[in-house]
Amino acid sequence: MAASQKRGSVRLTQWILIVLAAAAALGGVAFPAVASGATRANTGSLGSVVSLAGDNNSSVCAVLSSHKIECWGYNGNGQLGNGTTTSSDIPVVVHGITNAKAVAGDVSGGSFCAVLTTGHVQCWGYNGYGELGNGTTTGFTVPVSVKNISTATAVFGGGNGFCALLSSKHLSCWGYGGTGQLGNGSFNNSDVPVAVRSITNAVTMVSGNGSLCELLSTSHVDCWGSGGSGQLGNGSFNSSDVPVPVS
Repeated sequence: MAASQKRGSVRLTQWILIVLAAAAALGGVAFPAVASGATRANTGSLGSVVSLAGDNNSSVCAVLSSHKIECWGYNGNGQLGNGTTTSSDIPVVVHGITNAKAVAGDVSGGSFCAVLTTGHVQCWGYNGYGELGNGTTTGFTVPVSVKNISTATAVFGGGNGFCALLSSKHLSCWGYGGTGQLGNGSFNNSDVPVAVRSITNAVTMVSGNGSLCELLSTSHVDCWGSGGSGQLGNGSFNSSDVPVPVS
């Protein structure tokens, strides 16, 4: 019985070796290739991402650890920043930016802005309301510099506009101002940055489609812009073109 089991074991081993040899002859090295492919899928083609933003219009941009920016998705307004208006289902490199710190998308869709390690801000995409901040209302498929901003530490997307937090703890905003979201005491648009009134100790902010709120170093919060749904938190349903304290 033992001899019979041993012969059976030997035959089984031989069959396994034959099958493996045949697989190798037919290109059976596919097994390691599958494992390698799985590793690439888990790693991703972007590498190390340090900042990520969407523009609410089916486009996304990522800042990489190399300080470059790659974007993908809808590109009808040039918001992928690669010099075209052709949409892309894989990331494409934003033209000319090699020192980005963070990126923000317009929550109404169509444009992006990046804050650079130099403190400057560059924007690209739709510009119908001046949201690129370069003194025009002409759209650009590659980044253009925002005027009069050289000490930005962060940038935030609003509704057809953007705001930059400056190293001085002040805020500057540009773009659509029809609901007062530029915070400068006006309901007009601006194609260059304007100072948000009375904010001198900003820490960070959040933005929506028409209203913005700022956390101050005093731990208080001020908001401005559209207030029709009570989003300014000041006991009113009115809009405000200057910051008002949340009650």
